[in-house]
Amino acid sequence: MWRRMEGYNFFYYYCSECEAPIVYFRDISYPVQCGTFCQSKFEAKLFDFLGYGYKEIDMAKLFLENAIASGDLHQMKRENISYLDGIFLDEQERLKPVEAHEVDSLPRSKLVQYCNQKGFYSIPTTELIEFLESEIECKDKALEIGAGNGVYGRTLGIKMVDNYMQHPKNKNKFNMAYYAMKEVGITTVPYGDDVEEKDAKDAISLYKPNVILAAWFTQKYNPRKPHMKGNMYGVSYQWMFNRKHVDKIILIGNKNVHSNVDIMHLPHRELELPGDLFSRAMNRGNDRVFIWEK
Repeated sequence: MWRRMEGYNFFYYYCSECEAPIVYFRDISYPVQCGTFCQSKFEAKLFDFLGYGYKEIDMAKLFLENAIASGDLHQMKRENISYLDGIFLDEQERLKPVEAHEVDSLPRSKLVQYCNQKGFYSIPTTELIEFLESEIECKDKALEIGAGNGVYGRTLGIKMVDNYMQHPKNKNKFNMAYYAMKEVGITTVPYGDDVEEKDAKDAISLYKPNVILAAWFTQKYNPRKPHMKGNMYGVSYQWMFNRKHVDKIILIGNKNVHSNVDIMHLPHRELELPGDLFSRAMNRGNDRVFIWEK
């Protein structure tokens, strides 16, 4: 169950409520989802034990054991997944789209572990790429923000940007985000060398896209509305949608993770695309594509 990596012992659990990976590290558990702390009831309780001076490790362990027994947590077994590189990586060792039936044939646990070990938030299918192409009329006027490894924008042939928040060279720039992720054993994003290093807000102002594509992109945290959650380095979806040149925003995400996006109250399409969406969530039943149009 324990595995060794960079001198630390840790293994993963997954919360059945929010689908977030829980990294059990150095006898302390850190709940994480897309690089930010998850807010499920289970984890809030765990932080009562660990985050506010209690430091009662035995109580936390007991809580974890009870959560597993009740089904609130699913323990994930470590498996040999190195062979998946031959399926998901191209000749340059970059993530590539794969036909949905091929992804669906893999055990869910192996797919989740592979994504976490590689720093991938999702595995794009060729069917999903075809759908996205049908939604983008002019590729020259489309922009992917938070592009990460670049698989979506590269395959679609559109401009891609990312602020490289998780890159080691920026380890002191973004409030130690790189160190924080490394400390709890999370693999950082393997940025594509064709992804331009640029803040999303700056890129939108500069390139003035008609269509914005965002895959697992976190909105900007608003301290006046903490319940909306977010990332201090993100961008407000409302700000993006208010740009005169923006006609459409496409968000590839999850109903739970992105339920608080600040334009979710506006009319939009919510598409399940059954069989075509694959994220690193243990239960992908809440994965969706959200589309806002003017």
